[in-house]
Amino acid sequence: WTPNVVKANCKINGNQARIRLASCTPNFKTYQYNLENTGWKDCADILELEIPAGGMQIEFRSCNLADVCGPTHTVRIIEE
Repeated sequence: WTPNVVKANCKINGNQARIRLASCTPNFKTYQYNLENTGWKDCADILELEIPAGGMQIEFRSCNLADVCGPTHTVRIIEE
Protein backbone atom coordinates (compact mmCIF):
# COMPACT_ATOMS: atom_id res chain seq x y z
CA TRP A 1 0.00 0.00 0.00
CA THR A 2 1.48 3.29 -1.13
CA PRO A 3 -0.58 6.45 -0.71
CA ASN A 4 -1.22 8.81 -3.62
CA VAL A 5 -0.01 6.34 -6.28
CA VAL A 6 -2.38 5.59 -9.17
CA LYS A 7 -2.88 2.09 -10.55
CA ALA A 8 -4.31 1.84 -14.08
CA ASN A 9 -5.89 -1.25 -15.62
CA CYS A 10 -6.32 -0.96 -19.37
CA LYS A 11 -8.44 -3.08 -21.72
CA ILE A 12 -8.05 -2.68 -25.46
CA ASN A 13 -10.82 -3.56 -27.92
CA GLY A 14 -9.96 -2.59 -31.48
CA ASN A 15 -9.15 1.11 -31.37
CA GLN A 16 -10.86 1.69 -28.01
CA ALA A 17 -9.12 1.79 -24.62
CA ARG A 18 -11.06 1.40 -21.38
CA ILE A 19 -8.89 2.50 -18.45
CA ARG A 20 -9.92 1.95 -14.82
CA LEU A 21 -8.04 3.93 -12.15
CA ALA A 22 -7.54 3.10 -8.47
CA SER A 23 -5.61 4.81 -5.69
CA CYS A 24 -5.22 4.89 -1.92
CA THR A 25 -5.16 8.68 -1.63
CA PRO A 26 -6.10 10.12 1.77
CA ASN A 27 -8.77 12.84 1.46
CA PHE A 28 -9.18 11.95 -2.22
CA LYS A 29 -10.67 14.65 -4.46
CA THR A 30 -10.19 13.61 -8.09
CA TYR A 31 -8.12 11.82 -10.68
CA GLN A 32 -6.47 13.82 -13.42
CA TYR A 33 -5.16 12.85 -16.84
CA ASN A 34 -2.79 14.45 -19.33
CA LEU A 35 -3.22 13.09 -22.86
CA GLU A 36 -0.19 13.66 -25.10
CA ASN A 37 0.97 16.69 -23.04
CA THR A 38 -2.24 18.67 -23.62
CA GLY A 39 -2.54 19.67 -19.95
CA TRP A 40 -4.06 18.17 -16.82
CA LYS A 41 -7.84 17.62 -16.71
CA ASP A 42 -10.06 16.08 -14.03
CA CYS A 43 -11.54 12.68 -14.84
CA ALA A 44 -13.62 9.88 -13.39
CA ASP A 45 -12.14 6.54 -12.33
CA ILE A 46 -13.08 5.02 -15.71
CA LEU A 47 -12.08 6.56 -19.05
CA GLU A 48 -12.95 5.37 -22.52
CA LEU A 49 -10.66 6.74 -25.21
CA GLU A 50 -10.19 6.19 -28.91
CA ILE A 51 -6.65 5.10 -29.74
CA PRO A 52 -5.20 7.06 -32.65
CA ALA A 53 -3.06 5.40 -35.33
CA GLY A 54 0.42 4.95 -33.91
CA GLY A 55 -0.79 4.71 -30.31
CA MET A 56 -0.80 7.26 -27.50
CA GLN A 57 0.66 8.25 -24.15
CA ILE A 58 -1.51 9.27 -21.23
CA GLU A 59 -0.44 10.28 -17.72
CA PHE A 60 -2.54 9.95 -14.58
CA ARG A 61 -2.33 11.26 -11.03
CA SER A 62 -4.59 11.55 -7.99
CA CYS A 63 -5.25 14.79 -6.11
CA ASN A 64 -6.48 15.31 -2.57
CA LEU A 65 -8.80 17.92 -1.06
CA ALA A 66 -5.84 20.28 -0.47
CA ASP A 67 -5.08 20.11 -4.24
CA VAL A 68 -1.85 18.23 -3.60
CA CYS A 69 -1.28 15.73 -6.40
CA GLY A 70 0.60 12.46 -6.22
CA PRO A 71 3.25 11.17 -8.62
CA THR A 72 2.55 10.71 -12.31
CA HIS A 73 1.68 7.26 -13.64
CA THR A 74 2.29 6.88 -17.39
CA VAL A 75 0.47 4.51 -19.74
CA ARG A 76 1.75 4.04 -23.30
CA ILE A 77 -0.34 2.23 -25.86
CA ILE A 78 1.65 1.23 -28.94
CA GLU A 79 0.91 -0.50 -32.22
CA GLU A 80 2.82 -3.65 -33.05
